[in-house]
Amino acid sequence: MQDVVNSPLFVIISGFADIIIVVIFIAVLIYVLRIVHNLQVISKIAKDETEKIVKDVEKARDDIKDGVDMTKKQIGVLVSGLAAQKMIKFFMSASRPTKSGTKKTNRQK
Repeated sequence: MQDVVNSPLFVIISGFADIIIVVIFIAVLIYVLRIVHNLQVISKIAKDETEKIVKDVEKARDDIKDGVDMTKKQIGVLVSGLAAQKMIKFFMSASRPTKSGTKKTNRQK
């Protein structure tokens, strides 16, 4: 008689234990799935922001290249303008008569 009473009691207790273990496992599984979902969202955001940063860096690089090219052109124009100005001054001073009526030479300057 004792075995019969203990047997169903064991089955009932082990059944409840199984149910509790399954509920805990499901709760942990749901928690893990939420974490994985959040990691996916964070990963997508990081990927999108990285792509934006790459585009911004490429744009900045192109802007810098354009600025360098423009600066080179401006320096070239400035240098050629200064060179032309010096040449004009040189030729004007060489062809301008002095007060005494003779032309200045380079050594007289």
